[in-house]
Amino acid sequence: ALYHLQQLKRFTEHLYWKNALLDNNLTELAKTDWPDISRNWQQQFAEFRRGNHQREFRQLIRGHFSGAEHQFSYHYWHFHYVNKRTQVTTNSKGQVQSRTVYDHFDRYGLIIPFAYCRDLFVTSFAADGITGERYTSDSGRFNKIFQVRAAEPMQAARFLKPAVIVALEQQARQLKQLNLAFNHDGQLCISFADNDMLQSKAPCGLDQLTQFRQSIEQPTALPKLSQLLATVHQLLRHSDSNF
Repeated sequence: ALYHLQQLKRFTEHLYWKNALLDNNLTELAKTDWPDISRNWQQQFAEFRRGNHQREFRQLIRGHFSGAEHQFSYHYWHFHYVNKRTQVTTNSKGQVQSRTVYDHFDRYGLIIPFAYCRDLFVTSFAADGITGERYTSDSGRFNKIFQVRAAEPMQAARFLKPAVIVALEQQARQLKQLNLAFNHDGQLCISFADNDMLQSKAPCGLDQLTQFRQSIEQPTALPKLSQLLATVHQLLRHSDSNF
């Protein structure tokens, strides 16, 4: 009976999750599409070259956002990577022992078309392979959170308007280890450590069918995602007049 209850709970959660995706204009990508997309991203972004032992995508979801001035399609992703290292210890007898340790990490994020910026990196959790000249903004608080590198410092100065700096400072309070990488092809990769961006919990189980049906009929909010998409819309709005 306990097994069936657990199965039912899993089924309820899955049903609610699928409903949350529908309510937020999100579609899970077929696993057959993953290799082509992820291979392209791994070439394009240093974010996906983390890990010296193993790397894999664990979730790929496509979404669409319509704002007052801009609309865009985007991908949400979950990336898992493993670092392999040798740990050397000395025991009580003075014997040196070494063992292999595997450290597991997860990153999450969005990839969005962003034509107004190229070769610019705003990072609070650095990755290897980020190049460009260092740029320092006028905001001491911003400089404490982020390091900025740009192929052309002028591009960083144009992008980091006061309103953009404030928006990124606020976003960094919401998301841990926040990075923004604008690649050479006009794509923006936003990455962070928070794993709950698409989390939505059913308020009750199928045993309370009427209440469950009512909860499914209401739009399911994903506040962290909505907030990040609103920030991206703000960045686009402040950047589209640059050129």
